[in-house]
Amino acid sequence: MRIETVELKNIGPHQDLEVAFTGNSVGIVGANGAGKSSLVNAIYAALTGDFSRFNVASKADVIYNGAAKNDKSYIRILGSHDGKTFELCRSLGPNTATLKFGDSLIEGATPVNDTVTN
Repeated sequence: MRIETVELKNIGPHQDLEVAFTGNSVGIVGANGAGKSSLVNAIYAALTGDFSRFNVASKADVIYNGAAKNDKSYIRILGSHDGKTFELCRSLGPNTATLKFGDSLIEGATPVNDTVTN
């Protein structure tokens, strides 16, 4: 699996963040409190459906504090695996999970988790 882009919208300290991973090695650097761990935790949460690394009481607590009630909140990962492109999206507002893998669309937390695991 190769992750090419990660987009965070109203996640942790990030109101709107897009990171492109290029080349063969990746380093994430920034000042203390800049959101490096939140980026890594968001990637983990998107891939596994497990938001516990954020150390919050509920998934709703992961949403950026400055977000308005109706603002969307999601983690989107674009990449490739086994010669096919994928787009994995975990939304917290509203709470949904989708995976586009090649020509297939998988919806729902359990089917997405099962497909990513396999």
